Amino acid sequence: MKGILKKLIAAIAIIGLFVVSQTPDLLMIIWKKENPKLDTWQWLLIMILQIIVVIGFYLLARRKELISSGVKHWLSWKTFTVVSLGFIALFIIKLVGGIILTLEGKTSTNNQEMINQLFENSSLLVMFMTIVIIAPLTEELIFRGLIPKLFSKRFEGLGFAVGALLFGLLHGPSDIGSFVLYVGMGAVLAVICYRFKHLEYSILTHALNNALGFAALLISHLMGS
Repeated sequence: MKGILKKLIAAIAIIGLFVVSQTPDLLMIIWKKENPKLDTWQWLLIMILQIIVVIGFYLLARRKELISSGVKHWLSWKTFTVVSLGFIALFIIKLVGGIILTLEGKTSTNNQEMINQLFENSSLLVMFMTIVIIAPLTEELIFRGLIPKLFSKRFEGLGFAVGALLFGLLHGPSDIGSFVLYVGMGAVLAVICYRFKHLEYSILTHALNNALGFAALLISHLMGS
């Protein structure tokens, strides 16, 4: 009974962490509903909150020994190889998901549409932090780091599977294509972390994927302007 209660408290804490990770975005969404063009002080406050989230989650990952103190698993040929293969796998998943979306008569996912809307009249630095830094760090820590730890070593694989499913569901899939896309991406990142036992690899793979997505959004935005 004591063990179950401990796991329940840990699960509630993880939910709380997820809410905290979304705080800068939620604040931006609320303010943008009132006025699409935010004031300088509002952007500064959002950026300060983003920095606090990044530092806080990094320190938590270190404290939980989910990432190492050195650069070995951030910068090495093995890291380059794992991240490259992971990115290729993500590309294949996105290609399959995109084909299914097309067959369903869709051109984009609801999650992507929301990001596109946030990108309008937004600070590029804030959007870069959100997409390329905060999302990979916080989502990998939660879904590939903390959630699997709720399960015993014997059922660690199940923990990663649950994390992948929750990752997909929290991206708001509304059709088969978006479900395949986001759950598939979660599965690829889970396999990377489960296979190589280092959260750095999945964080970097996630960050690379999002960085290219950010670049595509930026180019589209500049061409539209």
